Amino acid sequence: MRALALAALCASVCRAQAPVPADIVVVSGTLAHHYFTNDLFRIDTLWMQVAPDTLFHRWLSQGINAPASIVLTATPDQFGDRRNVRILTGTLMHSTTPGQSPIVHTMFVVDQQTGTTGPVTFETDDLATAVKFDRFDDATVSIVIQIQ
Repeated sequence: MRALALAALCASVCRAQAPVPADIVVVSGTLAHHYFTNDLFRIDTLWMQVAPDTLFHRWLSQGINAPASIVLTATPDQFGDRRNVRILTGTLMHSTTPGQSPIVHTMFVVDQQTGTTGPVTFETDDLATAVKFDRFDDATVSIVIQIQ
């Protein structure tokens, strides 16, 4: 009986933890704003659709033509609380279908103040950029946007 109890305890304590995925730099380059629409921003091969007249849109607009990067991470605390960084955390819904263009990545972010859920959409035509999201599919992940 003791052996059975010890085995059950060890199974719950000794269970292998899933490794935390390493940070992935999705893109880096110059932050650009689309000329003909007010809601599209681009860094390298990745497009972001951001609702106009929002705090996030105004923040991105201040960084147009500046160096910027997007990082996927499971440990966002390392990026700290800085003026040039925005961290979006939520569940990533992602798929890559060869031949389908653009490849769309939707993250459902829960607003901490209101508890409401809203989507953030990223798009790319570049398969190498798209597959960087694979490791975080259906998981809680933080997208860190940094403007230098």
